[in-house]
Amino acid sequence: MVSFISKKTYRFASDFWNIFWLFDKYDYNKTYIIQKMFIIWIENTITNTWNNIIINNNNGDTLRLEIPILKEDVKKLKVGDVVYLNGTIYTGRDEAHLTIIEEYEKNRDSNEEGNEDDNNNELIKRFKNGVIYHAGPIMKKENNKWKCVAIGPTTSARMNEVEEKFIKITEISAIVGKGGMKKELLNVFKEYGVVYLAAPGGCAALLANSIVEVKDVHYYELGMPEAIWELEVKDFGPLIVAMDANGNSIYEKVNNNVLNVLNNLMDLNCSTKWNF
Repeated sequence: MVSFISKKTYRFASDFWNIFWLFDKYDYNKTYIIQKMFIIWIENTITNTWNNIIINNNNGDTLRLEIPILKEDVKKLKVGDVVYLNGTIYTGRDEAHLTIIEEYEKNRDSNEEGNEDDNNNELIKRFKNGVIYHAGPIMKKENNKWKCVAIGPTTSARMNEVEEKFIKITEISAIVGKGGMKKELLNVFKEYGVVYLAAPGGCAALLANSIVEVKDVHYYELGMPEAIWELEVKDFGPLIVAMDANGNSIYEKVNNNVLNVLNNLMDLNCSTKWNF
């Protein structure tokens, strides 16, 4: 569950723990019971909220998308939809993002001087309407060909500060990752027609089964997990639409739901209001 909610959600749980700790010197047994009850309550609230939005979301559709994904199709996706991808995807973590941005800017400056890096331009063109997967795969060579052993998602927050520029440069249509991204990027997703798809954590070997072929590798000098791997996939998923191109975020929904329940609980005892 930790990968599906923000650190802020757990911060108020930690604050509650500290409050109860202060009460501890007055009535240990009572406080201990309250602590345990609160922890059980918060875990159940988060779990139930997630299940209501995803597992029991009757409005969510199950879709199989062909890559490249047109921007008008991205706009049709909504939080809670379950997606399987078919076509070519690219892996890329923070080093890959930074390298693409740096190469693009260097190439732009070279163009002004009459030079051009065709290799870099070609890779950026391939990204258009494509999918970037925040992942550092484990690969091995068999008969002189690469084979993917495991490819679990990387925490997407690592790319928070570079994703906007990367989107503008590459014109991608979808990001696959874990844990979501900062809410400020929702405006960027809306403007450029991008959707964020949450991949299940702990399923690295299972997701590798959906890779039909390792087509190429770029910037291998960055190291195996940081390189950009070009992968042909079939029914890659299940992936959940967690941040759509219409300003909606499942992470915000979960946080707000938990926050509302917490504030209702606080109303029973004091006037303190929690806010993120």
